[in-house]
Amino acid sequence: MFLVFVVLLTIFTVSEIFKACNAARRRRQQDQLTVNSEVLISTPPNSPSSLGFHARLGPAVEVMLSKAFSRLGRGIARHPVATLILSLIVVASLCCGLTMFTVTTAPIDLWSDPNSRARQEKDYFDTHFAPFYRIEQLIIRPVNESPVVHRNTTFGPAFRKDFLDKVLELQLLLMNVTVISEKLNRPVSLRDICFRPLLPDITECAVTSPLEYFQHDQTFFNEQNGSATYLDHISFCGKSPLSITGSPLNYSASCLGSSENFTNASAVVITFLVNNSVDLNSELVNMALDWEKVYLQTIQSWIVNNSKQLVVSYQAEVRFSAPISLSIAKYSILRALTVAFGSFLPPQRSAEDEIERQSNADVRTVLISYLVMFAYVSVFLGVYHNCQTIPVDLKATLGLGGVLVVLASVAASIGIWSYAGVPATLIIIEVIPFLVLAVGVDNIFILVQDYQMDEAASTLDKAIISSRNRPTSEDLPTHVDYDLRSEVEARIARTLGRVGPSMLLCSASESVAFFCGTSMR
Repeated sequence: MFLVFVVLLTIFTVSEIFKACNAARRRRQQDQLTVNSEVLISTPPNSPSSLGFHARLGPAVEVMLSKAFSRLGRGIARHPVATLILSLIVVASLCCGLTMFTVTTAPIDLWSDPNSRARQEKDYFDTHFAPFYRIEQLIIRPVNESPVVHRNTTFGPAFRKDFLDKVLELQLLLMNVTVISEKLNRPVSLRDICFRPLLPDITECAVTSPLEYFQHDQTFFNEQNGSATYLDHISFCGKSPLSITGSPLNYSASCLGSSENFTNASAVVITFLVNNSVDLNSELVNMALDWEKVYLQTIQSWIVNNSKQLVVSYQAEVRFSAPISLSIAKYSILRALTVAFGSFLPPQRSAEDEIERQSNADVRTVLISYLVMFAYVSVFLGVYHNCQTIPVDLKATLGLGGVLVVLASVAASIGIWSYAGVPATLIIIEVIPFLVLAVGVDNIFILVQDYQMDEAASTLDKAIISSRNRPTSEDLPTHVDYDLRSEVEARIARTLGRVGPSMLLCSASESVAFFCGTSMR
């Protein structure tokens, strides 16, 4: 794309330099003629033959387009029914491509170039090894943020006993989630999809949580050996942590707060590692999706009854696009989510779900915009005479027809690319309908107002009245109807010839701009 830009810029620069040199040469010749005071019979400076190629090209193209649009307008005015039928057939055939319409919601496909170095390396890694895990994660903090003091040591609010009891309750509830997969027609639990690093020696799932120190067991958590409490147990295990899977447990991955001392944590993090597959239609991915759906529903149901004690932020399949400090990232996420959403986030399995939800939410905005534009066109293109004729003067049919043409244009363009097998992206909902609506409404106003001005300047009625001396209704219809039809055809031809070229070139320039944008990597 950069090379194309450089080539076009070079061509434009050379042509402008050539034009400037020719203009300077002509000025020098003209000055020489003036100094010598010679009377020469030559072509006037402003005649077409003395103009440069670029100066002659513009008017020539404009005249050619104007004649073509005039013929088009006259043909449409003479055969309106055939024009409507042909247009409906073309639009319907293009809209049939919507049956092959597909949408790309995968963030990697949306925001990375398939030919980029990073994308190629990721694809190679995923193919030869395995894609990164599907991460189901919860960030939980207590509503009561008062610290806990034990043996002259101050623990953060995340280590309150009542808070950890609730965290363990939620964690055990999620670990026992079982769902019947619709596609596989069999039950799916966390053990069917989770990552188990030391399989087959240890069959436990990899779960990151401060309650790993108690093996996810309510009895161990409440057990008290002499004067030692759960806080002593956490302090001791934090020096040499080991998870239930037998692998080391990094306390900073399960406790949010100070990076220097995990005992000052203000929130805890529960992370479930779920296996992933390159094939998005594989049995593993389908099981994970089914389990994640019920997993989120379970969290939302649990929060309804416990939101007064905890603040839970949760998401499924969390992925970081760059290596950053895990503790800093999680703490920043916690603060942002708490400020933005208050008690909890709306359920979402992944970025794909959020993209799809946002796309569906924009449909209402698009519909409202089109209804507003329909009312706008109908009201402001009307020519009002008095209050009694307002329903007639309103251009309701014109507004409805214009909005329908815009909708048909959007649907037909999507259908064309669907025929070509090009998947749609968010720009279909976010940009294209509004852009086409804006351009379409502008064209409607330009076309109709030019026609109205041409109509106002016409003296056909006065000419008929003066020439026929107010004819009676018996001898008026046939001849006058024919004259009126001819005048309407001529008026439409003149109008379309005047405004058609500018509308065509405007649409063509926008199409080229979008094409250049899609060509950039």
